[in-house]
Amino acid sequence: MASGRASRAGAAALVLGLVLWLALAGLTARRAAVWRSRVALWSDAAALSADKARVRLGLGHALRSAGRHAEAIAEYQVALDRVGGSAALEGQIRRNLGAALIHAGRPAEAVAILEQALLRSPGNGDVLVNLAVARLRLGQPDEAESLARRALAVQPGHGQALAVVGVARMQHGDLAGGLPFLEAALKADPDVDANAVNLGAAYAAAGRVAEACATWREVLRRPLDPALRQRTARRVAEAGCP
Repeated sequence: MASGRASRAGAAALVLGLVLWLALAGLTARRAAVWRSRVALWSDAAALSADKARVRLGLGHALRSAGRHAEAIAEYQVALDRVGGSAALEGQIRRNLGAALIHAGRPAEAVAILEQALLRSPGNGDVLVNLAVARLRLGQPDEAESLARRALAVQPGHGQALAVVGVARMQHGDLAGGLPFLEAALKADPDVDANAVNLGAAYAAAGRVAEACATWREVLRRPLDPALRQRTARRVAEAGCP
């Protein structure tokens, strides 16, 4: 019995780590080449229009989507300095800057930035979800779940919000409550690789090993990010999947 509880706790912890990766990364092997070319295009635009906040925002987004988070943060900060009087544009920059800060392992800074964005756009589902993920990173699942549910009230079916609620429930040991949200997250965003990995880990935590193995085998057929592939393969081996 004790080993079963330990196994479930370990699986739930793995789900948490993977969802945080999912909610912010946005980079897969399929998209890496696309974003490398977009970085080049936006870099050219920034060289011609260095003082335009929207251009620096575009370059920051391309850099973040290519996994170059430190450079993205620098571009977003320049964009924020040059935003002028546009509250909507400032909110957009803060949303993206907050996500990049979480990627860079700076969730406390991200919370401060995202709370300012939320003041400017209180009904923005993406800002709410990014703030929820930052709260998860800070070990605050209750706050994270509350924010994610607010996002779902604004945007029902928001895949990342569903994933965050599922993770928060799993972190509290509520397997029955967390699983439906993780299943719904995969249904909402079937092309997000980590959704499938997370769901497999949740199935394993609930003792539904056959479903976990089937879910992981399916995702391993995709051209995954190497680190995500390694984590998934390790879980397959640990579960004893045939």
